[in-house]
Amino acid sequence: KNDDLSIKTGSSKREYDGTDLTNNNYELISGILTPGHTIVYNNTSKIKDVGTIDNTGSIIIRDSESKDITDTYHIDMDYGTLSVVKRNITVTTGSESRQYNGEELENRKVTVTTGSLPTNFRIKFNPTYSFVHPRSEENSGTIIIYDNNDNIVTDNFNITTVYGTIEVTKADQTCSIINVSNTKYGTNPNGTYDYTCSGPTTNAVHYSSSDDSKITVGNKTYKINVGSGSADIEVYQEGSQDYNASSVAKHTINIATEKFNVTYTYNKDLYPNVGTVTITNSVISESYGSDAVLQSPNVTVSDWKLIGWTDDKTSKTKKDSI
Repeated sequence: KNDDLSIKTGSSKREYDGTDLTNNNYELISGILTPGHTIVYNNTSKIKDVGTIDNTGSIIIRDSESKDITDTYHIDMDYGTLSVVKRNITVTTGSESRQYNGEELENRKVTVTTGSLPTNFRIKFNPTYSFVHPRSEENSGTIIIYDNNDNIVTDNFNITTVYGTIEVTKADQTCSIINVSNTKYGTNPNGTYDYTCSGPTTNAVHYSSSDDSKITVGNKTYKINVGSGSADIEVYQEGSQDYNASSVAKHTINIATEKFNVTYTYNKDLYPNVGTVTITNSVISESYGSDAVLQSPNVTVSDWKLIGWTDDKTSKTKKDSI
């Protein structure tokens, strides 16, 4: 009978790469082969996914004529190990910020920022959050890694995730003055000035005018029917869950004024020494569609009887008294 033999198989350890790990090495630890005898080791172990297995196999001893004489030896096997450890990678999910537009925001972008994937592997990101209205969230979710045969192999990776941020902010609204064909207030006492606001009609439009003129609200165009007097017009659109309030659109419609010389005439029979009093640069406001109407100046005529006045534009006498 031949000597007792002690044989140890090789050990290997590596990071996961999607391929089989094998080790065909062995070592005769103790014992002596008879001259002319050889050891043939047939490795039967392999490992691809993360884990550890014994590196088992079969031992055959042949003589110089290649005859199997294994049974003539007592063989003690000490198996090594094959180990695959997780592959370390860092991934970063996408970030995105946009104003509210009524559409759902979802960002599925993911990038391997440290380490790498094996050749022909791919990564997929299923985000936790998607939303339409203004909101901000960490772009967290589930990472899935596929091998080159589209098998899910995520468990073979040690993944550090850096989350981006997805954000919907309130949309801006604008109001502006349009179709202003004249700048003289009073050219058309019922003239229409248009304003347009970009936000939805559900957002209230606030309107003010120094002459208390009125507004007619249409779809997105707001028509202002100008009354009389000076008109300082302001329009803005109210904010909401999805919109910022607009800035104030302002427009001043100037008063159409002209200056005239006005002569006041008094009863000379009662007041022979008064004669006529001329007030210059008295202001009148035009009322289109009728005669120009003089606005009485703020004058005090003690004990005088006013007959009327005449302006030098129309040469018409207006009857009044003080």
